Amino acid sequence: MSSPTTITYEGAVHTLLRWLPDWTNKPAWEGTWLTGIAEGVTKGEDRVALRPRKLISLKVTLAEDYEANRIQLMEDLLSAQESGLAAIPYYGRGTPIVSVSGTEATVSNNLWPWQSLDNALCLSFDRQTPVWQHLVVQSVGVGTITVDQSLSETYPFIWPLIFGKFTSGEISVLNDEDGEIEVEVAQRNPFPVPLAGSSS
Repeated sequence: MSSPTTITYEGAVHTLLRWLPDWTNKPAWEGTWLTGIAEGVTKGEDRVALRPRKLISLKVTLAEDYEANRIQLMEDLLSAQESGLAAIPYYGRGTPIVSVSGTEATVSNNLWPWQSLDNALCLSFDRQTPVWQHLVVQSVGVGTITVDQSLSETYPFIWPLIFGKFTSGEISVLNDEDGEIEVEVAQRNPFPVPLAGSSS
């Protein structure tokens, strides 16, 4: 067992939840549009909606079949509960990886608006001995993403990370040894808006 991995984002420490969800319970996303009240010229109220930017909330169910992974997951959850902040992959918005070479990943699409300095996670689909890397995007090209460290294997996806408020439910008992828990990470600030004409 190792200490929980933490990432400092916007001046606050977030615990990284780098676990695959229980895919039998689909991840659930919610978006809250940023709105505000601005005072009009006539001193009346005009509602201003910043519709291009929204706050994402992601709910997933986590469950690990292997004892060492269950212990590590519990340590990560306790760390997130203590701080109230966590980072989690934005499941459902991952970019498929075709091949890797050093720090560069060749991807099949760039539908996610990646930018330089974005935080990302690569995670294998091996539940017994999962391999993962927390990455920082350095640049984005046509069909490529370059990150800050060499990629140790050809991962299935590179996911953007959601940083935000952490909440969790009670652990549901599945059998004598296994359980599952629903967690939610809700953004406090929206994803940065890509600059017009930016390629990184």
